[in-house]
Amino acid sequence: MASQRSHKRPGAAVSNVMSNSYSLKLGANADVPSEIPEITLAAEVSKKDWCPNLCAPCDFVVDRVVDVFLNPDIDDLPVLDAFDNLGNYVKDKCTNVDINPELVLPAVVNTSNEISDAEKKFRSERLQAGRKAFAKFIGVPEHEVDVRDLPVIGAAGSGGGFKAMIATAGSLKGLKESGLYDCLVYLSVTAAKGDPVELIEHFKRILVKHPADPEHLSRILLADVENRVELAFGGLSVKYYDQVPRGIVDAFGAILFAHFMSDHPEKWNITEFKLSNQAKLSEGGKGPMPLYTAVRQEKPWDDKNQGDAEERARDDKVDPWWQWFELSPYEIGSDEIRAFCPTYAFGRRFEEGKAINAVPEQSFGLLVGLIASAMSAPFTTTFETIERSDGKGGFNAWLKQFATKLLRPDSSRWVKRLLSDSLIEGARNHNFMYKLPLAKVTLPSGEEKQ
Repeated sequence: MASQRSHKRPGAAVSNVMSNSYSLKLGANADVPSEIPEITLAAEVSKKDWCPNLCAPCDFVVDRVVDVFLNPDIDDLPVLDAFDNLGNYVKDKCTNVDINPELVLPAVVNTSNEISDAEKKFRSERLQAGRKAFAKFIGVPEHEVDVRDLPVIGAAGSGGGFKAMIATAGSLKGLKESGLYDCLVYLSVTAAKGDPVELIEHFKRILVKHPADPEHLSRILLADVENRVELAFGGLSVKYYDQVPRGIVDAFGAILFAHFMSDHPEKWNITEFKLSNQAKLSEGGKGPMPLYTAVRQEKPWDDKNQGDAEERARDDKVDPWWQWFELSPYEIGSDEIRAFCPTYAFGRRFEEGKAINAVPEQSFGLLVGLIASAMSAPFTTTFETIERSDGKGGFNAWLKQFATKLLRPDSSRWVKRLLSDSLIEGARNHNFMYKLPLAKVTLPSGEEKQ
């Protein structure tokens, strides 16, 4: 897909529900309940609050995940000890600016759809570096190609599961062989970084094991137990320290990323577990910029305390819709809402567009859970899949018919609200749009909205 030669993101409608809570859930069924109260600043948490067991809220990891590691053929006690001491590891490093230099960086929300200066610099370097490849791809001499005329090309691959991931890797290999890959400026896929050929070899090595195989995960952690438990799961303790609820999606992301890092022992360091570090993959224009995506479901009726009675009644009749967020090494945000925070600051608390505390950049493992949290899709998605199926004969035909009835446009409001829920909620994070003054924008209908 090609974009206009511009430094602007496409404009879109603005939602006002992002200004009512500290809590921002991203995932297939993420919403922002307005009744969540404001919570105290992390600076008020004392050392006593850290100890003796900061990992207490990570009990779902310790009790439900680590316990199944107990295998008579593997000494799992070091893993359990590392989890017990996880809070102390994080406490010692969470405020260390030598380990986390981003702690001293201020953070302000970008309320325009203009890309950051760092991304502008990358785009200029990438277009310059891709000039020769583009000339070769279209079959003309390089001197006939003016870098100002080069299209900004991005490739978007399917996500959702290992089959889609492997198929995307094969497609990227085809793009590489054709020469088009070297012309790409952006690459948006769930789990593809670096050269496509190397990526496929990486998959061959790691996909012989299932990420949820307890023995496999235990062996990964035991290779350097204290360091790896801290890197893979420390982000959960940071969330606890900053009073952010954790859930299955966070644990899922931590385990999944540990699995993908299993054959790269040299990359088990704090830098490699930060999304902002992935800027080096495209430094100097040497490769396309990785661009990840996540969604949240906007439910207008959740804005119970917003607007007058007439507006609330109108919102009550509107169907939910998806809001897309992009996650790059530079910024995380949504062009629909026109709000982007620096990637290193995602996870901090914000008020009126400014960070009011400082915590380390969120672990990329937790972001992997947020990006790949298909399990938090609402019931609507499940029934839409059933409706698209063949549904021939017996129970399958009945189920398809039942799904079609539920998804009718004239279904009752309570049915639509029920279908917008899911069994597993998306990951929760501090809302960087909290109390953010939003500028007026013009909707496609011509209406201006705050």
